[in-house]
Amino acid sequence: MVRCGHLFAVLTVGTLSCLVVCPSQAAETATLKYLTRDGRSVIETPRVISSTGRIALFRTVSPAARQLIVMDLQSGEETPVDEPGIPGNPAWSPDGTVLAYTWRSAQPGLQENTLRLWRGGQRAGRILAGGADGYSEFAWSPDGRRLAVRKHTPDWKRVRVSIFDVRARKEVEVNPAHLDSGTYQSAGSWRPDSAAFCFPAREVKEGPYGVWVCKADGSQLRRVTPPECTVDKVHWQKDGAWIAFGAHYQRAEGESWERDIWLVKPSGRGLHRVTQGASTDWKRRNSYGLYTCTPEEGYAIVRWYFPDFGRHRADRPAGGWAYVDLKTGEVIPAVATDISGSVRDTESPYWEMSPDGYRFFCRWGESEIRDLTAEKETPGATWQVAHVFDVRTRTDVEVLRIRTDTGSLRFVGWPSFSPDGKRVYFTLEKVIPGSEVTLESDVCYLDL
Repeated sequence: MVRCGHLFAVLTVGTLSCLVVCPSQAAETATLKYLTRDGRSVIETPRVISSTGRIALFRTVSPAARQLIVMDLQSGEETPVDEPGIPGNPAWSPDGTVLAYTWRSAQPGLQENTLRLWRGGQRAGRILAGGADGYSEFAWSPDGRRLAVRKHTPDWKRVRVSIFDVRARKEVEVNPAHLDSGTYQSAGSWRPDSAAFCFPAREVKEGPYGVWVCKADGSQLRRVTPPECTVDKVHWQKDGAWIAFGAHYQRAEGESWERDIWLVKPSGRGLHRVTQGASTDWKRRNSYGLYTCTPEEGYAIVRWYFPDFGRHRADRPAGGWAYVDLKTGEVIPAVATDISGSVRDTESPYWEMSPDGYRFFCRWGESEIRDLTAEKETPGATWQVAHVFDVRTRTDVEVLRIRTDTGSLRFVGWPSFSPDGKRVYFTLEKVIPGSEVTLESDVCYLDL
């Protein structure tokens, strides 16, 4: 892994001009530009840009309400979607023509949640479902005919997965007998031909989550992992022959969150471990949490770390992000977390994978630590930095560095790639130094 140089940022009128200097290449100029200049716009989730080049963003209209806006990135034309309220969770269909989202009224006492679908030219989205349950973590089928949704009761004591036929407006709850299904940031994953769906679920309270498979209409539900195998996220592979998942299974020791990446066939056969993080040798032992898989080449994107990394903070990083080759088991570090030197990574990373899966954009915080040899360490300067890792060349380049302890700018939320992968969008906030009061927020982009 190569970390190239530093990027120095200077605020100018309308743009943030940045100079990137890498030891291995000539200096180049990158310019961070503003998509909005109203001080009230924000994107909150990744993948908010459609394949047709439209971005879904939120714009504050009052202290209690905001509006969902769809903007054409080429023309700049904006279309308000629905009246102001509390919209959330935008998710585009694969062909980029339909936007699924949640909406509820901002008026006190009107707390019904609705799941809606919007098409270009409509003033408001069509209500697909409504009620007290909350909806999140949408998964469109590749053919765009169905939408899998993780939904939960208001108290979050019951979490289920439903599959909606968007044309027939029909809902099928695929796990009526199960206590919980779906995990954080994951409703499940579709087979590439849209004929079947897989998701994590458990049958008894406090029991293990397993991998479950059903047909697209919710029928023929079955578990394909052993009862004692605890899984988190799942992802159906491009060839349709394998399902990838992270699991604390057959670990020699350690906590339940220590995981490896596994593969299993939809029939339940062929279960095998891909990564070898369960080694009894402490210095070789790792944990790999699955986040997603690339659409090409069979890689998994994982969050990796060393259990109780404080024991070895002087000779290795705490972890980071990596690609895992699902055929060979090779782990390719993309971004590592540093906790051993005078500058340490402190803020949780926000990341996004390019549409083709070959590049990985990650943004996080760094903090300078002074007096390392003293009895009490002293905090120093802080920055927000962003890197782009290319798995084809296996190079990691720093593309952004903003000092946050002396300035009033900071980046927040998830980034989102343009359809061609050449541009990344995220939210820039202007704040009062030393406080958490936000003055302005706008959507910006960076050409990579």
